[in-house]
Amino acid sequence: MIKSITIPTTSYLNDEEFDYYDSFQGEYQDKNKQVTIFELTQAFFTASPKWVDKLFQLRNSIVSLVGLKTSSNSLKKSRIPSSFEVNDRVGFFRILKKTEHEIIFGEDDTHLNFKVSLFQKSSTNVIQKFTCTTIVKYHNWFGKLYFFFVKPFHKLIVPTIMQQMIKKVENR
Repeated sequence: MIKSITIPTTSYLNDEEFDYYDSFQGEYQDKNKQVTIFELTQAFFTASPKWVDKLFQLRNSIVSLVGLKTSSNSLKKSRIPSSFEVNDRVGFFRILKKTEHEIIFGEDDTHLNFKVSLFQKSSTNVIQKFTCTTIVKYHNWFGKLYFFFVKPFHKLIVPTIMQQMIKKVENR
């Protein structure tokens, strides 16, 4: 089950200014307590359902007409790094920060800046919790307008990807 929560208090995103945020928490079973934040991040970048990929392709087609950044890289599993280093690119995203429990990636464009945090809470239980938080900082009116149309899809896509992530890490 995915639920909406506040930004985890120890997330580095709390040090950022933002105009919008959402944060979702999921749980998965890890009997051996071996799933790392890096494995969760790999799962994030490979858990996108086809309909989400199609929406992202449509988004790229539309926004390229107004000069916004797009990604020509598809997120094929073979292109996902085994470790995520700061400044690495994974598709559209740039890795911004990496710790043992959190990886932050995002992009800064002319209209807005967004950052996504995958945060894994330390636990000794079989049930592990993780959070996916997105923050957005608008640079101008176009950023507000753009995100107005993106927000409803974003709130549907993130929990869907998280459900797929859970399946991946539980079945590894």
